[in-house]
Amino acid sequence: MKDPAVSQALGLLRAAGVVEGDKDGRGVRYRVVDDASTELLKHRVL
Repeated sequence: MKDPAVSQALGLLRAAGVVEGDKDGRGVRYRVVDDASTELLKHRVL
């Protein structure tokens, strides 16, 4: 994905309460805070 698409997707996830972001210098580090999404990610298949 290109940067604008990633930013838009993260904005939607943040608005939905799935992720939270913390400033890290000039960037932002995101983490999943939604329990259901965390469980799904634990069971992902690569």
